[in-house]
Amino acid sequence: MRPEAGTVRYRDPAGAVHSVHDMGEAAMRRLHRSDWGFVHQNPRDGLRMRVSAGGNIGERLMAVGARHYGGIRAEATAWLQRVEIDPERIDGMPDKFSGGMQQRLQIARTLVTHPGWSSWTSRPAASMSRSRPSCST
Repeated sequence: MRPEAGTVRYRDPAGAVHSVHDMGEAAMRRLHRSDWGFVHQNPRDGLRMRVSAGGNIGERLMAVGARHYGGIRAEATAWLQRVEIDPERIDGMPDKFSGGMQQRLQIARTLVTHPGWSSWTSRPAASMSRSRPSCST
């Protein structure tokens, strides 16, 4: 949706300014997977339920260029610990997690790439990021 007046601009990590509404679809997808983060009220909207917990976190890392399997898995393990999910659940499927665990997994998935901007549609998720230092970036 284009604004009726004004512009929406985004400054990327390199300092270049882009008009959000002039960005192509591929550029917007890349932005959504890297420097912008979204935490949905319903964690099922922000997770791939048929992909393991580690895979959910690893996908965002791969979207920003990570390729070493061991490094991706180690980072996913560290983020599971940061959001207080037992690292032994790394190969577990999110549909087997409680709602709270799904929400924390979604937070880990979102924050693993250290987005410069994030949107939290869930009050509990937003307050978790403020009240738990281990979850903040």
